[in-house]
Amino acid sequence: MEGNIFISKLENPVRESCQIENTLFENYDVKRGLRNSDGTGVLVGLTNIGDVVGYKKEDGKVVAIPGELVNFITEA
Repeated sequence: MEGNIFISKLENPVRESCQIENTLFENYDVKRGLRNSDGTGVLVGLTNIGDVVGYKKEDGKVVAIPGELVNFITEA
C-alpha cells in the first residue's frame, strides 16, 4: 500500500518533467510517430525489399490511410 502512495506522489512531477514543447519538434525537424506534419509518411530507412505506404493523394491533398507494407521480393 505504501508503494502505491509513493508512486502516486511521483506521477505528476514525472509527467511534467517529460513534457516537450511543441515548437521544438518543428525547430529540429523531429517527427512524431511515423508521419510528417502534412500527413505523409516519414522515411525511416532505405531498402530494396519493401516500402511502407501511409497516405494517398486525393484532389492534390494528402490523406492519411492505415499503413500498408509492400513487399518487393517475389518467390522464385
